[in-house]
Amino acid sequence: MHIRGFHDNVCIRHRRWLGGGKVNPEGQISLAHAPEVVRAQIVLNRLELKYKGRPFGLC
Repeated sequence: MHIRGFHDNVCIRHRRWLGGGKVNPEGQISLAHAPEVVRAQIVLNRLELKYKGRPFGLC
């Protein structure tokens, strides 16, 4: 898994909250019961692609 940036906390493929999970895989949280979080990450990824090059800030 590769974390791209500040807003990239969800592994969409595995439906896991990463947080510090890249360093500590045991710290990854399953999002199986929270599909809205996975969908929100997908929407955010699409917005980042659409507005690539424009600052996203800390929104």
